[in-house]
Amino acid sequence: MARVNIPYNEDDGVSFGYENGEIASTRFTSHAEKGNIEFVIEATQGDYNGRPLSREYSINFLTNKKPALVKVNGQILKDWSFDGTVKLSIKVDRQENERVQIVVKN
Repeated sequence: MARVNIPYNEDDGVSFGYENGEIASTRFTSHAEKGNIEFVIEATQGDYNGRPLSREYSINFLTNKKPALVKVNGQILKDWSFDGTVKLSIKVDRQENERVQIVVKN
C-alpha cells in the first residue's frame, strides 16, 4: 500500500507578492492498494493576482493492466486511454475551488 501527499505552491511568477503570502497551494494525494488507485486534487487554497480560476489536468498512471473502471467524483469516466502496456491517461477539467477524486479500479 503506497501513499503519496504532494503540495504544489504557485505565485504570479513576476512579483515578490509571495513574500506577503500571495500564493496558492493545491495538494495532490494518491493511494494505491491491490491494483486500485485513488488520486485526489484538493481544492486550491490561497490566492494571488492573475491566478486562473480553472485548469485542465492531464494525468498519467503507470499500471500494468487495463483498468476495469475509471471514476471522477463518483461518475464513470468513459473518455480515457490505455496504451496497452503501462500508461493510463485521463484529462480532467477542474474549477480551482473544486476537489476532484479519481478512482481507478482493476
